[in-house]
Amino acid sequence: MKSRILSGIAGKISVGYAIIIGITLVISFTTYFIVQGLRSTDRELSESIVPSFISLKEFKNLNSISYKLTSNWIYQPSQQDKETLKKLFDTDYPQQAKKFSDILVAADVKNEKANELLKKFEEIISFEKQVAKKLNADSLYSSDVVVDEAINLLTNSIKPAADEFNKSVDEQIIVQENALKAASDQKANSYTLLTITVLLSSFIYALVGAIASLVSVRAIVRPINAVKDIVLSLSRGEIKEVTVAATKDEVGEMVDSIKTLIAGQKSNTAFAINIGDGNYNSEFKPLSEEDQMGNALLEMRSNLKKNAEEDAKRNWATSGLAQIGEILRKTDQRAEEMYDQILEFLIKYLKANQGALFIVEDENAEDHHLKMVGCYAYNRKKFLNHRVDIGEGMVGQCYLEKETIFMKKVPEGYLRITSGLGEATPRCVVIVPLKLNQEIQGVVEIATFQELQQFEIDFVNRLAESIASTITSLRVSERTKALLENLQVQGEQMRAQEEEMRQNMEELSATQEEMARKELEYINKIKRLESSAVA
Repeated sequence: MKSRILSGIAGKISVGYAIIIGITLVISFTTYFIVQGLRSTDRELSESIVPSFISLKEFKNLNSISYKLTSNWIYQPSQQDKETLKKLFDTDYPQQAKKFSDILVAADVKNEKANELLKKFEEIISFEKQVAKKLNADSLYSSDVVVDEAINLLTNSIKPAADEFNKSVDEQIIVQENALKAASDQKANSYTLLTITVLLSSFIYALVGAIASLVSVRAIVRPINAVKDIVLSLSRGEIKEVTVAATKDEVGEMVDSIKTLIAGQKSNTAFAINIGDGNYNSEFKPLSEEDQMGNALLEMRSNLKKNAEEDAKRNWATSGLAQIGEILRKTDQRAEEMYDQILEFLIKYLKANQGALFIVEDENAEDHHLKMVGCYAYNRKKFLNHRVDIGEGMVGQCYLEKETIFMKKVPEGYLRITSGLGEATPRCVVIVPLKLNQEIQGVVEIATFQELQQFEIDFVNRLAESIASTITSLRVSERTKALLENLQVQGEQMRAQEEEMRQNMEELSATQEEMARKELEYINKIKRLESSAVA
């Protein structure tokens, strides 16, 4: 296994990179230690040596100034020098001492000589303060004793202490100068070593890069070019047999993978042809869980199968609507026949077991109820004169709610489906209101042993409005027919009455004529009698 890994492309590249990484680590560690040495030297210079050197110079200068000002205080007193010396006591010396101490703390240096210098300078300042105290007023200069004491302090105490302090400072300055020179020499040597390391590493990298390029061309590029030609053929859709000799490295693995890919493409092609022929149940297995093409083909089959099922459902619904439309368009049959045909079609088309059709009876405002006008597979004797009051049972409730009721769990005893083998409770019952313009014209109830699918319930809901419209038309037609029959009867009666009235009018007219004739005779008789009387 180990030899196989080393003989492969990955092994060869790994060995090459291991060598490069090893060289890089050696050079990096070397460079790191050199740079760390430079940083340490720079830090020592910036935090300890240079600040200490400068501070020692400033201390020496401060000592010279304080000695000169103290001497002037005795021999050449002036208010300005006195103020300057007081400022040195109160401000300059404390600041310089703190600065020097901070430098020692920051550099983390425990220098006994430096502490001795501070004590010596503190002693000098103490003597100088005694001089300033003895001659703190102009009137004291007239006292020879006081002046002699001040001169004695300057000569016997301050001058020797100042000289000794300057000598110690000079010794420390020489130490710091030596340290500064040593650090500078160390930095120069480090920079020289760093330059050599960079140049050597550049040469080594160039050499290793050239060797790696040569090995890559021979062991990797040439075999991959052979595989590339096969892949180019596959990219053009050409499925060819692989003729490249398999090896034990990654090229051999690629050849095996290409063979698997070609086999998968052949399988995909055959599967796609089966799908195109509508064979959605053909067997197919992707190359792996990550096989995007294979998974896409499976998803395509699933989508096409789903679309085919949806088309079948739509076609089923469209065919059903067309068939019920033929039934509803028939105008040469009685309402009872129409109701029976509607219900029979619904039960058979849905492959249900029982059904009933109820219509609203609202002619009598005091007896508003639902009347069964059609049934299928029910016990006709039992339901011959069946009526449902508004709100009674699920049918009456459906009328009130004006919404479809779908029961998957039918209560025991609610409804029994009767057959030659006995009775049983249906698996589901759907009750649909026959609604037209928000007015309920009736209710249809369907029971089945098989659970109805949602698209079947939607189909019944779509039919409900057409059935409601037909029921409305039938009822209007029946009422119109009844009205026409009543009008015909009333017309016959009116014609008989007209004939009777005509006869009566003729008799009345004859009677009037007779009465007019007799009246005229009576008038003529009266006239004759009057004429006779006058004569």
